[in-house]
Amino acid sequence: VKVRQVEDNIAGNLAASRIDLEKYIWKTARVVRMLIRPEASTAREIFWAECKGMLKKCVVIESFNAGIFRSESVNRGAMETDVLKMLKELLKYTKGRQSGDIKAPTEILTVQAAEKRKREILEEREKQEEGAMRKKFFKEDREWASGTGGKEATAERWDAEESDPEEECPDKEGSARARTGGSAASATGSE
Repeated sequence: VKVRQVEDNIAGNLAASRIDLEKYIWKTARVVRMLIRPEASTAREIFWAECKGMLKKCVVIESFNAGIFRSESVNRGAMETDVLKMLKELLKYTKGRQSGDIKAPTEILTVQAAEKRKREILEEREKQEEGAMRKKFFKEDREWASGTGGKEATAERWDAEESDPEEECPDKEGSARARTGGSAASATGSE
């Protein structure tokens, strides 16, 4: 119902006064809190903490009090479109939790806990990457030390075969003699 009200106001280009919008936002947060009743159980307290994450788009959670309206408990920059977005997110999330599509967390996730969990995941990922790099390095090192370079060792080396200085070079023009300017013996100076 509230979503439809806000959508109709936006579609009709009807802007509420600032005080009316602040009261509307505060009452919405108050109703959400009263429906959840976080003091009743740990599960409800966790759900309230999750809802506060969505409400904070329009509500200043630190100064929010469900018993007393104070205009400072509403974000100064909050507009009808922000309220609509917040309401839709709350509705979608609540339906997802209710249907089981969104799994309920087992503890209240604070900013510090989220940062710690993110840091632990990054450290674990770095350890895995480092282990993979070490493994790859040692494998390449063993291959290099064995002289195979990761390939099967051939029976003959490329330079093991004797070559004839009089024979033409297969990959270049001319023979060995033509390049040296005479016979192979003249290259050594014993003509």
